[in-house]
Amino acid sequence: MSSVIAFAGLSGHAALAKETIVIDLVDEPQSLDPHLHANNSALYTYGNMFDNLLTRDNAGKIIPNIATKWSQLSDTEIEFTIRDDVTFHDGSPLTAEDVAFSIQRIIDPAYGSDWISTFAAIAGAEATGPNTVKVTTKTVYPLTLGMMTKLPVVPKAVVEKVGDEAFNLSPVGSGPYKFVAWNRGVSVDMAAYDGYWGEKPEFPKAEFRIVPDAATRVADLQTGAADLIVTLTPDLAVQIQAEPGLKVETVATERMAYLKLNLEAKPFDDIRVREAIASAIDREGLVQGLLLGIGGVESEQLIAPSSFGSDPNPPAFPAYDPDHARELVKEVSPDGPIPMTLVNRPPYSQSVAEAVQQMLIDVGFDATLEVKEGGTWYQQVTGDPAQHPDGYFINMSCSCGDADGLFTLVFGKGANFAKATGATDETEALLVKGRTTLDEGERMEAYEAMADWVAETLPIIPMYQVSQIYAMNEKLSFTPTPNETMFINRMAWSE
Repeated sequence: MSSVIAFAGLSGHAALAKETIVIDLVDEPQSLDPHLHANNSALYTYGNMFDNLLTRDNAGKIIPNIATKWSQLSDTEIEFTIRDDVTFHDGSPLTAEDVAFSIQRIIDPAYGSDWISTFAAIAGAEATGPNTVKVTTKTVYPLTLGMMTKLPVVPKAVVEKVGDEAFNLSPVGSGPYKFVAWNRGVSVDMAAYDGYWGEKPEFPKAEFRIVPDAATRVADLQTGAADLIVTLTPDLAVQIQAEPGLKVETVATERMAYLKLNLEAKPFDDIRVREAIASAIDREGLVQGLLLGIGGVESEQLIAPSSFGSDPNPPAFPAYDPDHARELVKEVSPDGPIPMTLVNRPPYSQSVAEAVQQMLIDVGFDATLEVKEGGTWYQQVTGDPAQHPDGYFINMSCSCGDADGLFTLVFGKGANFAKATGATDETEALLVKGRTTLDEGERMEAYEAMADWVAETLPIIPMYQVSQIYAMNEKLSFTPTPNETMFINRMAWSE
């Protein structure tokens, strides 16, 4: 009961003071169907229209949500009891059948969910009663509860009636806001759902706008056209901090910024080339110079310090040494520079990408940089490795507080982003070991071995832990979280 009370008390809102909250995002949500894609803009948006089976409070603790309690039936089975007062936006009740359907939908390879690798340990789910659902894992799995904080529940009857494509265009959830309109390239509009079971949002309407240009987002905030803007560059954050009526909030996230290399493209299959790239990148310069010390935290490993499985004594990673990098490039390519195509996309820092490009040029790479729209970028980097660039920039997080999530997303068998990484049967065995025992010591051994493999093989070049920067009207109360949630019904407005 205490957990339920804690959740209900996350937002003690005052009387209504504002009709519509306007939030500027960087890019278009890849989908409004919560089981399909998982870019940040999509998570921010559909996270307010759908309820997850479990959720986390602002400190990251797992707490009840649609499920009020759970019990471990066996090493591989958990039964969840769900609320009996939840309705979807069409008025139909949310049942255990909807929960089971949502899980089965995500783990079905034919559906093509971005979440399929995250849910890889889940064997299936079935309703065991009107308000109980049993989730079965393939083996012992220590992250089941964490995964359920990432399970948006969709209405089985609606999805089966209209089909996946139509549901994506006009989603029906059970969250505090209901879908109104998706104006492609412009905005996603929502209205508060009067029948919501939980904490009612303070704002009757919400508008998520697509505003790729950071300067335009800042101008929107300055003029009052937007109340909250996301993904600011550090220099703009410093500018806003000095302006009356506005404020900046930052949080060190679980998201790690790294350069992914294509190990199936020559000469990047040569460890000397990858070592040259790692030695050419000045991480301290990126964080303290370009990011002004507030946009990120220097890191040489993939797993954030706040996550279980982060190595407290990480393996030696190639230090910044441009002279050594030049020697390696000349050794591999004595006749001239090594051609290299880099690809970036918003909202990943373009200034960081350009700085890394120049660092590589300085040590003997003929590095070119392309910037692509999110959908085009996604298709290229998750498709046929023959079409992959030589390297691409990405900020990746599982928002799960555990090494299994990110290691699986980046290197796991079948994961969309795991192609051309050099992952082997041996690395897959380490991932399986880490997720199939409840012994934390054995899990740490597996993840430390994965960290060793990354440092030795260099399929990715970690750069820094991303700090998310938000700017907002000073009247808005919003607490950023390390797992980058944005629940509007936890926000408040004070005149």
